[in-house]
Amino acid sequence: MKRVDIFRQVKDASKHAQEFKGLPNLRNLSTAQETIKTLDRLYKKYEKAKDNNGMLHCTLIAEIAENQTMRKGLIGQLRLYREWLNKVKKI
Repeated sequence: MKRVDIFRQVKDASKHAQEFKGLPNLRNLSTAQETIKTLDRLYKKYEKAKDNNGMLHCTLIAEIAENQTMRKGLIGQLRLYREWLNKVKKI
């Protein structure tokens, strides 16, 4: 049973891949804000459709960005991703 679930998750992830192309963008604060807007729009779309895999993919992209900005010392961008993740986790 677990094997089927793993393959389904991979298939679902690839279904969403085009929408997440180029994300996250950490170049500067402005591009990070655009990434957050895109993630927020997609998250709400998936939430409305009850697409848990899509919602998870949004949070994973934001967590990757959070990790990368922390490692690179990009404090402004880091704050944006953390605020969005905190907002989403409260939902």
